[in-house]
Amino acid sequence: MDSTELASDYRIAYQQLQYVDKQAEQVLEALEKDRALALKRYRLARTAFLKTALNGDDEYLVEGEEELPT
Repeated sequence: MDSTELASDYRIAYQQLQYVDKQAEQVLEALEKDRALALKRYRLARTAFLKTALNGDDEYLVEGEEELPT
């Protein structure tokens, strides 16, 4: 293998590494968005539950669900 073939192989490997790096960044961004959305949904649900629980309302129940016996 001469130096031009070796340089070509390194160039190809570097381009592939850049591609993988970009893909990894996109995956991390998607995970961060999913995590942020999940955290936001959890906080909203928790807040709604606590408000209704403190008020004694049954509004937090989804249609078709039954209140748990106490």
